[in-house]
Formats: sequence, C-alpha cells, structure tokens
Amino acid sequence: MHIPKTRRGIVPIIVAGIVSSMVTLVPAAAHATSSVGGPITSAEMMSRAQLWVDNAVPYNQDASAPDPEGRQYRTDCSGYVSMAWHLSDSLIVTDPAPLDFTNVDGSPNTAYDFGIGSFTNLQQGDAMAYPHQHIWLFDSWTDKATGDFNYYAESHPGTNAHGPATSTANIYSDTLEGWPTSGYVGLRYNNLAQPSSASTPDADSGWSVYDPNTNQTTVFGMGSTGKIGFTTGAGTNWPNWSEVSNMWLFPTTAKPTAVYNPDSRTTFVFARGTDGSMGVSTRADGASGWTPWTEMNNYWKLVGDPSAAYNPDTKTMYVFARGTGGHVGFIQSVNGGRWSQWTDVNLSWTFAGDPHAIYNPDTKQVSVFARGNDGSTGVSTYIPGASWPWSNWAELNNYWKLAGDPSIAYNPNSKTMFVFARGTGGHVGFTQSVNGGRWSQWTDVNLSWTFAGDPHAAYNPDTGQVSVYARGNDGSMGVSNYIPGASWPWSNWSELNNFWKLGGDPTIAYSTGSKTMQVFARGQGNPAQMGDTQSVNGGRWTQWNSVNLWWTFVGP
Repeated sequence: MHIPKTRRGIVPIIVAGIVSSMVTLVPAAAHATSSVGGPITSAEMMSRAQLWVDNAVPYNQDASAPDPEGRQYRTDCSGYVSMAWHLSDSLIVTDPAPLDFTNVDGSPNTAYDFGIGSFTNLQQGDAMAYPHQHIWLFDSWTDKATGDFNYYAESHPGTNAHGPATSTANIYSDTLEGWPTSGYVGLRYNNLAQPSSASTPDADSGWSVYDPNTNQTTVFGMGSTGKIGFTTGAGTNWPNWSEVSNMWLFPTTAKPTAVYNPDSRTTFVFARGTDGSMGVSTRADGASGWTPWTEMNNYWKLVGDPSAAYNPDTKTMYVFARGTGGHVGFIQSVNGGRWSQWTDVNLSWTFAGDPHAIYNPDTKQVSVFARGNDGSTGVSTYIPGASWPWSNWAELNNYWKLAGDPSIAYNPNSKTMFVFARGTGGHVGFTQSVNGGRWSQWTDVNLSWTFAGDPHAAYNPDTGQVSVYARGNDGSMGVSNYIPGASWPWSNWSELNNFWKLGGDPTIAYSTGSKTMQVFARGQGNPAQMGDTQSVNGGRWTQWNSVNLWWTFVGP
C-alpha cells in the first residue's frame, strides 16, 4: 500500500492530548489484567489491538477511541500502539521527546522501549518504528524461515485499523507499510510481562543463556589466553566472538555459568578467576557491552566452578561453588543489591564435584545438588523461615556411585524434577521426584551407549519432553528423550549427526520465540572451534556448524 509521507502527530493540539472528536464503540467484554503503564503480556497487547480492528476504528489524528476499559487514545498509528501497550499517554512518532517512541537520532526511547536488534528477533507485541514517521505492531511469524509475518496497524487516512487476517508482509521486502525497510527500528516495550515458562529456566545453569526479551542466546567459551569470550545471536546468525571484559584472567579449565534475571532484564555471567575468587559481569537488555568483572567478596577461595539460580518470587539470585575445604557454599543478592558473604550451605558433607542448582516454580524452592567424596549425590533445599534455611544434605539413594557431576531438568507439566549423572560404568542414569516427593532409585537411561563426558538435560515446553544430551566415548553427541506412557520412557540414544567429534561437554539453550533447541559443544583439538546443532519444534537436528571461526577454545 502507499502511505502519504506526512509526519504523524505534529499538530500541536494533538501533542497536547486534545482531540476534536471521539469514536464511540463497544469495548470488549474482557477486562485488562494489566494496569495503565504496568506490566502487560504480549497476548493482552494483541487482544487490545484486536478491539479496534473488530470495531473498524478509522485512522484520524484528530479523534480518539476507547480501549477495552474505556480509556481514550488517539486514533492514528502511534495512538494505536500506545493503546495496545496500555500506556498512560498517546505517544507520537515525531520529535520532540519525551512523548516519542524514539529519540531524535532514531534510537529507542528507553523510557518506554528498547531495541531488539535484527528483525529476525521480532516477537508478538513488538513495534516496528520508522523514526519520526510511522509505527505498527508485529503479531506473529507465518513463516520465519522466509521472513513472512502478520501485523496490526492504523496506516493512514481513509483506512481502518487492520489486523493479522488481512495484514501480511515480509521483513526482506524493500518497503514495509510504505516506508523503506532499511530505515525501521524494532522496539520492545520495556514493561513486557513474560510468561512463567520464559522467566523460570527449566534446567540448571550452563555456559549458554537465553534472553526471552530479545529472543537471543548468548554463548560463552574459554579462550586459550585465559579470557572468556561470548557471542550473542539467534538461529544460525552469530556475530564475531568478543571478550566479556579484559579485566580478569581465568584458569583455562574454568567453566563460566550464566543466568538471565527477567525482573531486571539483565544477563549475569559468573566465573572462577585464577586466584580462586569468583567474578561476575552483567549486561542489561539493549546494552552494548558487559560491566567489568567484579569480585563477589574474598572470603572464599574456590576449587570448582559455579552454578547459579534465580528465585523470581523473592527476586533473589543465588550462586553456589565448592570451596578449598570441599564444602559447597553460596552467596546471594536480593533485588540486585549487594552480594552477601560466602556461607556454607551446611557442613554435613564434603564434595568431589561441583554443585548444580535449580529453582522449582511449584514448590517455590531452590535446590542444590552435588557429588560427594564417596561418589553419592547429595541435595540441599532452601526452606524459608527455618532457623537455618538450608536443609541437611540428603543422599538421593545409594544405588549409584557417580563418576561425574549432575545435571538437573524440571518438567512443569508433570511437576517432575530429574537429576542425571554419569555412573562409574560410563552409563548415564537418572533419578526423579514428583511434586517434591521421594526420589526414585537411580536407573540407567538406557544401556546402548557409554559416555566420556557429563550429561546436560533440558525441557522443551513445546514437545513437553525432557531430553538428556551427553558426549560418547567416540566423541559423538547422543540424545535420549523421555516419552511418557511408553513401556520404557527413554528413547534409545541417537547421534546428533556424525560430522563433529567433540572435545567437551554440551550446554543447551531453548528459544521460546523460535521454538528452537540448540546444543553447543567444543570440537576436538586444543584449541578448537565452538559448534552448534539445532532442532525446531522437535524436528530433525541440523548438521554441526561452527558458531563462527574467529576464536579457538580450550574450554569448557
């Protein structure tokens, strides 16, 4: 369609919020679950946008129309997006700020939104702004591989609000809504409410992390010079590796771990320095770089690598690590505040392996698991209100002795916690607990493979399955899936293709935006490249590919 190239919202009477007429329509029966200017889900945004489509609200810069609760918004492109986002004002797309979706230079106005980077990161409820001219709402992909999508918009005089049934486009077109595609910027509302499945990871932390707000995954690796590198991307689009920060050195055997905080919209990465201290670096959504590494106090010296877990109910970040005395300690930060002192979880066990922690959204508890000196697996759970909040270490039964560290995955549908680990015979076994109840006996996942590395498990919310991945004795990567109702619930181990031989253990990241499971691992060789393979909607795995060729790695 052709859109006259007039600047929307520049009439002074409109900027002042005064309009000459009001459109009468029947508000939707459903009431908002959000408040004005408060957190709102993408689903509610689309419901609000659909109201004006259902009532054929015409484009008019000099009129207003109600939202589902009767609040009036200007009936042009920017008023429409303001209504869908449930903002307190009808913003504009013209200068000057502050009531503008973008700044004078076209960058996101962080009072309301932040940039999403590549248009392939678009997710429901995002806005596409052509600075100082036009704005509209992204609804959903109809074929992400080809770039096809549908959207909502108030386009120009003579047209009504239109929605996904009739509004389709392609991000690779030369123009979108009549304006050059190259001039657009993708925006995400900075008070977007994430569903619990996006804000609560279903596996323990690793050296990759998914950000549901930007729909991007960040992968970390240990370079041969003792620096930690990262790349952030989506799908197969990986930028060059860069250093997280050059202020620290790390032992080449160290494994970083990363966690996303959905409340502060910040990614945290933790790693053990060469002097045994623990460092943290952070990056907020939309930030161009990482903060300098900061020591998380010097009261403990660590001999192992960290695991982290975030409790969204108490807004508390926990980090666990094994100290020089073999005890597992923790440190915590509430609401982004100062880190506590390192403290023993409790003193009843000593450990040969590194801890792994996870938050259970049903019991509202954080639990930490670790391999004891005798090869058994212990668990301790945080119990708020107790005189000492951590329970005594309890053994997850004594039928297995472990040769490696555990991996944890949680299935929120069945409320089942799974713990996986490699036994002394090289097989991967599991134990499980339903609704916080008693742990089952350790059992082989199946006996068709033996493994040289530790497993890593993940839950896929689209297939409803927990899968476990591990590096076989021949360097290939195997996967087994839990299939409820089968005579034996675990599928046979299958190879994720044989084009790579692996020199390290995997880490897993699942993208809720693209429904993609990605497995990352270091190839053989020292140093070596980082590779990944991925599966969309539970489908066939791609070939292993180098994440990119700009760095070589010695770890993880």
